[in-house]
Amino acid sequence: MVDLLIIGAGPGGYEAALEARKHGLSVTMFDERPAGGTCLWVGCIPSKAMHHVAENYRGIAQLQALGQPITVGPVDLKALWAQKNNAVHTLAGDVSSLLQNAGVEVKLGHAQLTDDHHILCNGVLYEGKNILLASGSFPFMPPINGINLPGVLDSNHLLSLQTLPASLIVVGGGYIGLEWAFILRSFGVKVTIIEVLPSLLTIADEDVSKRILVFAKKEGIEVLLNVQIGSFEKTETGMKVNLTSDPGRVLEAEKILVATGRRPRVEGLGLDKAGVQYSPRGIVVNALKQTSVPHIYAVGDCIGNPMLAHKASFEGRQVAMHLAGIEFQPDYSAIPAAVFTFPEIASVGLTEADVRAKGIAYETKRIPLRANCKAVASDQTDGFFKIIYDANKVLLGAHLMAPQASVIMHEVAILFHEKKPLTEWKNVIHAHPTLSEIVQTMLHSL
Repeated sequence: MVDLLIIGAGPGGYEAALEARKHGLSVTMFDERPAGGTCLWVGCIPSKAMHHVAENYRGIAQLQALGQPITVGPVDLKALWAQKNNAVHTLAGDVSSLLQNAGVEVKLGHAQLTDDHHILCNGVLYEGKNILLASGSFPFMPPINGINLPGVLDSNHLLSLQTLPASLIVVGGGYIGLEWAFILRSFGVKVTIIEVLPSLLTIADEDVSKRILVFAKKEGIEVLLNVQIGSFEKTETGMKVNLTSDPGRVLEAEKILVATGRRPRVEGLGLDKAGVQYSPRGIVVNALKQTSVPHIYAVGDCIGNPMLAHKASFEGRQVAMHLAGIEFQPDYSAIPAAVFTFPEIASVGLTEADVRAKGIAYETKRIPLRANCKAVASDQTDGFFKIIYDANKVLLGAHLMAPQASVIMHEVAILFHEKKPLTEWKNVIHAHPTLSEIVQTMLHSL
């Protein structure tokens, strides 16, 4: 009997496997594709590879605006995919090597529970003392007439395009839709975002939601809010979207990207056979990530929001350490999150709306990015830093829009985790000139 059987080789699964092997537990892991999960194969890594290229294109445009005689030909999408694939396969190879060197047995194929101690994969039955479900998530495709037409893509299929579309309608103003909208707009694609809700990025702080709308329009991205979709149709030149919220109005583009979020992958796992409780919102777990069957655990996207690879990694490690008899309780309230638009968006802790809903007395302070010397020197002053704190000046939430916001926010996450008055950090010296100095500027303002 194996100590730990794992379904899913994404960040939650492979981090659990590696941690378990450190403590001498035997591990067998199952997945339908090589280790890496959604993040590596069709999510975080491919999109960030494209974000990097888009950033370089924007740098060229900035030089052209300064009068530099630089010309760039049309985007060669196949070449960009080749670079992306190289990054993906390099990292996949690294993960596979780590697992192999650690002594993790990896089986490729569809795996499902047959009861609470057995998993069936490729006709072979495996027995485990404990089981971890790390099955991930899948793109949600809403029930819209015409959604299965060839010109309608989800974020996975977008990575299979052979040529860059001249125009694109993005259905959904969440982080996936926004990231791809900004990336493709940087390549010269005409982009329209349509969102059913009254704002973009509704999970973000209200000031961030308002500002990203301004920045999107500044980029030349058309944004339509409070939109109800009737159907998608194929045309001679591409696709069109019929709106029920504005009868008679039709939007046309070469392709449609449906980016309406992701859903936990709970079907096809045999959860009912094992007695594991779940719903469309995910597998139900407690603080230790145990399901309704105590020796079956679940982590990552399959247990619901927030669906973040770094959260799944820590959950996987938590499960492995619990099995090894080691108490490990990560501070899940201090998980930083990032959206790779231009500028980047990063946050940790509560939004202002969250704080109001909790009835906590609070104050806010906001500093524009133009107060930062490095931002001015590099002509990248779009953005701001906002903090929310209580009567004792303990940080409740922080929200940053700036280049490298995803990097800077980790320092702020430490401040949040420590739960100390922010004034105690005033004597920490930051290098000059850096974008990170905006943290120092904020601390000195209190």
